[in-house]
Amino acid sequence: MPLHSRVIGALLVSLVVVVASGCHTRWNPVMPEALEARLSDSDVTIFDGRTGEVLNTWDIFERTEDSDAVLFGELHGHPVGLPVIAAIWEDMLSVRDRDETPALLLEFFERDQQLAIDEYLGGMIEEEDFIKKSGRSASNFPDGHQAMFNATKDAGGVVIAANAPRRYVRLARTEGYDHLRAMSPAQRETFVLPKDELGPEAYRDRFVEAMGGMDVNHGGSGALDFLRSQLVWDATMADSVAMALRAGNEPVALVIGRFHVEFEGATRHYLERTRPGADVLSIVMVDRWSEELADEDKGRGDIVIYVGPADQGEDS
Repeated sequence: MPLHSRVIGALLVSLVVVVASGCHTRWNPVMPEALEARLSDSDVTIFDGRTGEVLNTWDIFERTEDSDAVLFGELHGHPVGLPVIAAIWEDMLSVRDRDETPALLLEFFERDQQLAIDEYLGGMIEEEDFIKKSGRSASNFPDGHQAMFNATKDAGGVVIAANAPRRYVRLARTEGYDHLRAMSPAQRETFVLPKDELGPEAYRDRFVEAMGGMDVNHGGSGALDFLRSQLVWDATMADSVAMALRAGNEPVALVIGRFHVEFEGATRHYLERTRPGADVLSIVMVDRWSEELADEDKGRGDIVIYVGPADQGEDS
């Protein structure tokens, strides 16, 4: 069914339910269109990550609406993937109820940079000062992130620095968790330690493979040290999302490197342990073109989006 027909049908159904039942039903006459515009002249393809079903923009809208938290597994700096994620977030903001406060969480911001974010969102400092105080650059604040950040600001939402400070993550590798446990309460608020030191087994295996096959179980070549750092990132970012959910923010989205969330990655694992019963949706970018869900991508995310290789123009 064409997208516009499905939108009209959904609006009519919503209106009938409201009139007939008198109950509160989520209602917003503004329908999502940013993603549709982004994909209108594009080779991007979208699939259900479990079944391989071809999805359209209305399917994305429905699934994000039905989720408590959306985890965007990005390809850092990708010229097509980032604008696609930004468009989905723009659509999520456009249909929210006006009394809801959206929360955007970003991996590239560390918790001790939250003050600079709050001061900028609150109009206390100008953008130039914010960029300086938060240590932003083209690499850690690309155009797609900026678009999402500013859209959240315009919507009256909150932007949350999701990650642990890099200097503490480094200590997890060089000194171990006991050193971090001994830190002051103020320091401890900026990071979360995983309860399971080696993390989920499948995630650990993928990490070992990515590190060149180091033997984690026997501590080969420092693999366990690097894994400790990785898991501090995962546990902290999962905790940041959980806090946004506890605060009642809606919608909630985390933009994070896809490794952390694909194939039931550790960030998602820790979030679902922290917030059991939460409806978590992962939308994962893949850097090639495909007309069907490839076998190697089954289970990579709840939704898999093929955005082509990174070495392309945004409109190619």
